[in-house]
Amino acid sequence: MAAPLWGFLQVHSVTLLYVFLTFCLGTVAGFQGIVARIPREWEMALRTIYGFSYIIARGAMPAILYAVLHKLHLLSLQSPLFEAVVLGVGSETVLRSRILLVFKSSPGQPPTEETKGPLDFLFWFQQFFIDRAGNVLARLRMKAIGEFYDKPELRLKQLVDNVQANAGALGGQMAEAKQAADATLQDYFVVVGKAPQPFTAQQEQNWNRRLGFALYNVLTSDNFRALSEQITK
Repeated sequence: MAAPLWGFLQVHSVTLLYVFLTFCLGTVAGFQGIVARIPREWEMALRTIYGFSYIIARGAMPAILYAVLHKLHLLSLQSPLFEAVVLGVGSETVLRSRILLVFKSSPGQPPTEETKGPLDFLFWFQQFFIDRAGNVLARLRMKAIGEFYDKPELRLKQLVDNVQANAGALGGQMAEAKQAADATLQDYFVVVGKAPQPFTAQQEQNWNRRLGFALYNVLTSDNFRALSEQITK
């Protein structure tokens, strides 16, 4: 009794291992899709329910396919590891395949061509989750700007000076932060010079927020928060 049970557990544990391998290959493809679409904020995107769900779903596709084919005894290759890799990579290839369709046009006109394939579903699927992750990121972005740059005592010139003094801690992003701050300050001086009267407190605050967005657009989320905490304290 114990021996057959142990054998059953061994077989199924190995099967689950290869299902998990195909799942990992699918998640890598999903991860690549998020990084390609949201290169700066991919880490934050993965922390949202939509980004995380997208990664899980992309991994589940080849994993479920492997499990079903294994259950139906349709995997005839001798190497389960090779089968798992082929299904993990092959399912991604099938999803990205295209079929060329040629439609007849009116007499004298060239035929029209259109491509269809699983990639259309893949793009829709990816767009569905990434758009919703992007909405969450937009709310987080607005919240971060308000948290640091809506303080009434802040002044743009001092903020820019603080950026110049602290940007060295950003490593490879130091130059981008300094350039963004300088460009914002120059634009500010141009607008101030043309204004018929001094800026109101709200207008000054809007320019502080503009600096915040300029920094957010060139820094990683961690660097943005670290720099913003330092220059607005």
